[in-house]
This record gives sequence, C-alpha cells and structure tokens, in this order.
Amino acid sequence: MREDFYLLNPVPGCSPELAEALINFRDNVTESHTTGSRRWSIWSLVRDALDESVNACLKRHNMENLLSGEAFSEFCKKRSADRADIQISERFKKYKNTSATADADVIRKVLRFCSYRDSKHTSNYYFSKTKTQTNRTGRQKPHCELCWKKSRAAQEIDLGKDFSLESSRFCEEHDPRNPKSLYRTDHNKRDLFTHHLHNVRATGYYYNILDPVQKQHARWVAYRLAQLNVRDRDMAIMDMLIDGVAQAEIARRLGVTRQNISKRASNLGKAIELWKEIKTSTYPIDPEDLAIWDNLP
Repeated sequence: MREDFYLLNPVPGCSPELAEALINFRDNVTESHTTGSRRWSIWSLVRDALDESVNACLKRHNMENLLSGEAFSEFCKKRSADRADIQISERFKKYKNTSATADADVIRKVLRFCSYRDSKHTSNYYFSKTKTQTNRTGRQKPHCELCWKKSRAAQEIDLGKDFSLESSRFCEEHDPRNPKSLYRTDHNKRDLFTHHLHNVRATGYYYNILDPVQKQHARWVAYRLAQLNVRDRDMAIMDMLIDGVAQAEIARRLGVTRQNISKRASNLGKAIELWKEIKTSTYPIDPEDLAIWDNLP
C-alpha cells in the first residue's frame, strides 16, 4: 500500500456516514486511479463514494454553499488542492473541537490524497518534441506507431524543414490530441499490428525490407490485417488453406466444427488470396501490381 493511503483513515469524531463513505472510497481506490486517467479516473470514484455523504454532512452543518453549488468531486476537480483546502478551512475556522472540525479534516484529507494521485506522465506538448535533424538521418522512426503513414514530423522534414515540433510518433489521422481521430480506436490494436508486421516481414516476400517503399507497404499490409482483426488462429487457418488442407481436416486439427472453419474462411475472403501471394511470391516490382491490395475489405 502506498504511503499516501494513510490519509484515508477516518478522523476520530467525524460523522459516521462520512467515515463509512471514506472507508468505501479507500477500499475501492487502486494504484491505477489518477486525476488524469480516463478509464481509472479518481474523480469518478470520489463522485460515487463521497459526493452524497459530503453533501449531507455540509447540509447538517448549514454549509450547503461551501462548494459553490457544485458536487464535491466537481469542486475538487476544478480547483487546485491548495485553493480548495483554503476555501474549506476558512469556513470551518469558527468550529472548535466539534464533529464539524473532524468532518472538515476528512474532506481536506481526501483533497490532499487526490492531489498526490496527479498523473506523473504529463508534459508540455512543445518541449516534449525533438527539435533536431535526427529524422533526416533515420535515427527517428519516420512512420506512425499505429499505421503505415509517416508521422507529422517526418512529413514536415520531407518538405525540407530542418526540424519539426510536430509529433514524431503519430500521423494526422492518429493525433491523440484530436478526440475525433482514429487514435483511440487503433491504439487497442497496437500489439496486434506489431505482431502482424513481424509475421509479414518474416515471410521473405519483401526482398529489401530497408527500402522505404517496401517498408511502408509491409506496414500497410499489417495494418489491414489488424483492422480485419485477424488473429493467430486465423493465420493458421489461412496457412493450411493455402497448403491445400481440407476444411474438415483443419477443423479436426483445431478442435472446432467444419462450419466454424467455413464461416471464418468466408469472412476472411480476399485476405486469404493476398496472404497466399505474400507466402508464395516476391514483392512486385511494378507499382501497378499493388492495385490488388486496394481491394482488401
């Protein structure tokens, strides 16, 4: 247990319902809960565990307006810990050795605990970028981490700029700052994309994987396979179909029904033909031969 968890022990003399809510909050908070996380937002946990009890506590002490008409979680989220602490402390100054003082201490401890759970991975956008010419020498990977396209920084370098303050990790379509980008969709398939990229390179289809065009094409194939959600079992099915193994035999080897294999083969469709091309031939020299890949669903 982290050392800041001591802040979540109830204060002697505080309201029973507030103490119970604090214990509930303490039992449910994890190391993953931070102020900057979307999936593990600590503010959502504060809202579910403490908002109602804090509101009832303030109402009992005739302090409904202490939080400026906001819920406790929203009040904490919109203010720094120091500012919120000062605002609460000033209103409770007149109370001496009462349950109100103990309740105030509980609220302040929650504030302090949440401030300690601030995300440690935030950084200034511009100063986190590389202001060098390393993209020219190839020491920086020019492609987006999630697809085959070049990163925003690499695109600017290609236009003749000496350096770029744009992201060297993502392209325009996967810009994490844009809530409408494909980042949040394709980020979940990052590992699958990397896995397919390794498999595609291992086929020997590309005779010069260092060639920028072939490298980009390999990433494109891996990206499309990831978009089709092709898994290792699907790859095994495609390999056996290419080798001429009957669907009934494939079903027996994998321990599934023949109908299951037939349905999966139908869903894979064009991908089987294209995977066969990669497995049995070499990279097409004529760029027009690449047009077949555009038909991949």
